[in-house]
Amino acid sequence: MMRIGYQGIPGAYSEAATIAFVHEQLHVEIEDERLEIVSYDDFKPMVDDLVAEKVDRIVMPIENSTTGLIARTMDIIRYQPVLAKYEHYQPVNHV
Repeated sequence: MMRIGYQGIPGAYSEAATIAFVHEQLHVEIEDERLEIVSYDDFKPMVDDLVAEKVDRIVMPIENSTTGLIARTMDIIRYQPVLAKYEHYQPVNHV
């Protein structure tokens, strides 16, 4: 089973980015029983679980078009054995 974490609630843009990552990079269907997508309330526990190998991958914002680099997420991963392997541009359309 592959477990992928993201910060946010179901229906959030972060979940949409996670779903896109699963389709584009892993070529797996969301309904696949070998896949579990896990939502987190905060970035730190998500990164801690990645380092502890409780999840296999995480999807987190590193920068956005409004504010640029997201310092909070960079500070969390700065001294962790974490490697960014993919990038995804998630369109955000507020209505």
